[in-house]
Amino acid sequence: MDAEYLTIEEEYLVYMFDTGSRTELIDELNRIIPYYDDLEVREIAENVIKKVSAMTEEEFDRVALNILIDFDDDETDEEFDRVALNILFDFRDDETEEEY
Repeated sequence: MDAEYLTIEEEYLVYMFDTGSRTELIDELNRIIPYYDDLEVREIAENVIKKVSAMTEEEFDRVALNILIDFDDDETDEEFDRVALNILFDFRDDETEEEY
């Protein structure tokens, strides 16, 4: 299994949470899923959990390193921030979002 197996949105979640281990990422995603109102974001997080759960620690380490290298090389900070904020704050209601 390699990084191409994950969609770009799934890779963003792995990159954003950068927990350092497969099990910690799974635990963190399971913790935040209930706070996402957007079904698409929940589905992305659930897909990451499913795919990462099927990996060994060694596979996850390789995939996570490739994602880190790819994002550090290819993505601008502005683009990453835009996507990250959309994913992270998507679970908030419209009233709270207007404050930002």
